[in-house]
Amino acid sequence: MIQAKKAIPHIGYQQTKKYYDICVIVLGADARTTPVPIAIDTEVNAAQKTTLVGFGNEDVYSTVGFGTKREVNVDITSIRRFPSQNLDADEVRYGYESDLEFVAGGKGFDSCNGDSGGPAYIIVDGVRKLAGLTSRATDGASNPCGEGGIYTRVDAFTEFIYGLVPKT
Repeated sequence: MIQAKKAIPHIGYQQTKKYYDICVIVLGADARTTPVPIAIDTEVNAAQKTTLVGFGNEDVYSTVGFGTKREVNVDITSIRRFPSQNLDADEVRYGYESDLEFVAGGKGFDSCNGDSGGPAYIIVDGVRKLAGLTSRATDGASNPCGEGGIYTRVDAFTEFIYGLVPKT
C-alpha cells in the first residue's frame, strides 16, 4: 500500500454531486507497477465491452464480500459513440450525462457498493486501457448492483488529470 499525499476532486462534482465524478489521488511515493494507459475517445467510443474491477460487496443487500477483488466482463449498454448521436432518452432512463459517462452491465452482472472509483477497462489491440471509473447505479434500479452501472469517462477529463499530474 502507498499512502496518498492528497486527493483533488473535480470542482464540477462538488457542485452537482452526481456528474464530474472523478478525483485525482496523488501518491506519496512512486507506484511499483506501470500505470495502465488512458483510452482516447475514439477507443472508448468503439468499445462494446468493458471489464469492471472492484473490491466492493457482492450481493444486492451490500452485506457480503467487501474487500475481495473481483472482475467481470460486461456489455457497454449506452455510450455516445459520435458527437451528433441523440441519447436524450437514455440519459433520462439511466440518469447519466452521455458526454461525461457511459452505462454498462446489467442482467445480474455489474459493479456494486464499495466499487466506486474502481476501473472500467477496455482492450485495444490486445492492450488493457482505462476507459472509465465506477460511479453509481443507474437511476430507477431497484438494487444497488446487478442492474447496470454508470461509469465516468476518463477520456473526458484528461485536461483535468494532466493539469494536476504529468502525463507519462
